[in-house]
Amino acid sequence: MMSQLIKETLSRKFDCQGIYAIQHIASERRYIGSANKIKIRLNKHRGELQKNQHHSKYLQNAWNKYGEDEFLAIVVEKVNVRDNLSEREQYWIDYYDSYKNGFNARPTAENFYGMEWSDEQNIARKNSNIQRWKDYSGPQYSDNKLRW
Repeated sequence: MMSQLIKETLSRKFDCQGIYAIQHIASERRYIGSANKIKIRLNKHRGELQKNQHHSKYLQNAWNKYGEDEFLAIVVEKVNVRDNLSEREQYWIDYYDSYKNGFNARPTAENFYGMEWSDEQNIARKNSNIQRWKDYSGPQYSDNKLRW
C-alpha cells in the first residue's frame, strides 16, 4: 500500500512541464533537459539508456559503468510558459556547467518546437520509435525519488 502511495506521489511530481536533471549520485554530474511533460521525456531517456542508444555518449558511458541504480531524476524547475523552456534550460546548463562538467552533449539548449516534418520524415520517425520502444516497460519508483 505504501509503495503505491509513493508511486502516485512521484507520478504527480514528474507530471509537469519544466527543466529536469538526470544526476549521477556519487559525482553529482548532471544531464539537464527540458520537456512539456517531464515524466514522458524521462521515460524516453531511460529506454534509450537501457538500450545503449542515448544521444549523450557521456551519460550513456556513465550509465553503462555505474548502472541505473546510481542515477536520480530530479525536477529542477517547473516552467509555466512553454516559450521559456529553452531559456530556462540554458540557465541550468550554465549554472551546473553540465556541458563541461556534466553529461550534456552540447553547450546550448536546443529543441524541435514548431518544427515541421515531411511525410517521409514522419513515417521514418514512427517506424524508428516503434522499434526502439517495443520492449520498454517504464520506470521503477521507490522511496521519495525516482530511481532507475
